[in-house]
Amino acid sequence: MTMTKVSQSTHFKDHPYILAFLTSCLLILCFPAPSTGFLGWIALIPLLYSLRHARSESQALLAGYLAGFMFFLISAHWFTYVHFAAWTATALFEAVFFMLFAWFVYHANGFRSRLLRIVWIAAAWLTVEILRAEIPVMGFGWNLLAYSQSDYLPLIQSASLVGAYGLGFLMALVNACVAEMIGEVETVEVCVRTAPDRASAAKCSDARFKAGLTLMAVLVVMLVAVPILHGQRRLAKSDRESPSIRISLIQGNIPQELKWNSDIRDKILDTYLKLTEIAQYDQPDIAIWPEAAFPGYFNQDENADKVHDLGHRLQLPMLIGSCHLEGIDAAYNSAYLLDG
Repeated sequence: MTMTKVSQSTHFKDHPYILAFLTSCLLILCFPAPSTGFLGWIALIPLLYSLRHARSESQALLAGYLAGFMFFLISAHWFTYVHFAAWTATALFEAVFFMLFAWFVYHANGFRSRLLRIVWIAAAWLTVEILRAEIPVMGFGWNLLAYSQSDYLPLIQSASLVGAYGLGFLMALVNACVAEMIGEVETVEVCVRTAPDRASAAKCSDARFKAGLTLMAVLVVMLVAVPILHGQRRLAKSDRESPSIRISLIQGNIPQELKWNSDIRDKILDTYLKLTEIAQYDQPDIAIWPEAAFPGYFNQDENADKVHDLGHRLQLPMLIGSCHLEGIDAAYNSAYLLDG
């Protein structure tokens, strides 16, 4: 008995840019808000799928660039408080690194070894993250993939061993494994659909294929489970052995456009002083103000005495973010530790 060939219907792989956009959306959702960091373990899959089926190198590069541009455009929207041009320029520039990642992945399609292809993809992601974060002058280390795991304490304990780059490599490895599994299943489905008879269709899904799929599934589980187990063990040990301190983080939520307005300097300072007094009811061991929270030069401004007086009165050590002035025009972004 023969089987009739069925023409292939429209599929996701026919819409690479939609898949690239889906990856950017998943990555955006990994970070605040809404901080659904678990999506980081699957966020790259749509892009990897589109690159697996890219019809040309230019299509792959464009898909990668689109994913990166949309991701940085939304996740770095806070740049609008600095300058609109800086916001768009950052997205346009940082997207180049996603395009570089797409180039690496596209050229891995010719690899015959699944394992080599999976490791290559993860290594490409690692390389691109290091480049975009560490490149001189233009380095931008915001929203590395590992940062999305900040809400999951057991998972981020792995960073103590391999750092943020290593954890990002691990997450990219999981993404690559799952994408490879999807690709293999799809290949078998196409084989079965186009087979001339049942005997040929049965050969499409042989024991070797099933064993390979099972091994990749086990690898994915292990890549996630081992860091979690390590983290839980480390946290349990830390709870038993490590001392702890109570920290109050003081956030005045001063709008960026008002932060340096000299007319409301006193109001800004009063806001932080009052919030610090309120925080004292929680009996913290230290209070921390944000970067440049003090509205002036702490080493030159007479209002600094108000902060010193508050620390002494509350007997509370404080870490104050402020600018520091040396000479006439040498200003530095600094922090002052007051012993209380």
